[in-house]
Amino acid sequence: MELQLKSENGTLALSKYFKMTTSPFKRRVGVKSRYGKDGGVSMGDRLADSRQITLAYYTRPDADAVTRVDKDISYRDFLNQITGFFNPDYSPFYLQDLTSDIQTEIEMSENADTPMNEGLEYILGSNTLKFEMLSGFWEDIDETTATQSAFFQSGDSISITNDSLFPCFPVITLTAVNDCTEFTMTNTTTGESFTIGNTSFVAGTIFVVDSRNGLITLQGVESSVSLADGSGFISLAPGLNSIAFESAVAGEAYISTGFRKRFAH
Repeated sequence: MELQLKSENGTLALSKYFKMTTSPFKRRVGVKSRYGKDGGVSMGDRLADSRQITLAYYTRPDADAVTRVDKDISYRDFLNQITGFFNPDYSPFYLQDLTSDIQTEIEMSENADTPMNEGLEYILGSNTLKFEMLSGFWEDIDETTATQSAFFQSGDSISITNDSLFPCFPVITLTAVNDCTEFTMTNTTTGESFTIGNTSFVAGTIFVVDSRNGLITLQGVESSVSLADGSGFISLAPGLNSIAFESAVAGEAYISTGFRKRFAH
């Protein structure tokens, strides 16, 4: 397993002497006893809960004590690199498994060393790095292109197949052909939709609706104010999804979509 950390500022490779463990996959659900009846009823939204990832550094015998001390000093430097890597200015942060080509968004919660006996303060014991796995899922590092750029008029729709076993979140890119100052996109499979309104969405300009990160940009500039009240982001259910485009102002656009498949393990 080849692990690395990734942020907006770059990547940091992790030593092969880190062992990774991940807490169990859990859904936000509980059971409440039913008064006067056997058993219970489930409560909660049943969505995936966050999880914890632990990276434990394990040492190995070293016959050369001087080399061992050098390695300990280098290791302490490396721990400081990891802590400094999580500068909030460079978020979001990901842990990537390059062997399996998957990643998960994380936040570091703990960087701890096991206390050593007096006189051994400069000898490496054991260290654990703990991260919160924010979504509870792994995802592909590379985005799957679901549909190439295609011309849409109001009333057109397109089919997207999510071949994952879990809901995924599309990134939709729209390039206006004419003034397209108001439009709605609906996943008729799930019933989810969003409506965008912005007088600056004219011929040649580009809107990106990123359901994965909850982000909307117009010409690369954040534009969440364009999202109509009551609108949200759409997801792709496992299997076939139909995405419809409608514009109250007869707007036309070229639209492409992509998403990352998600995995529980």
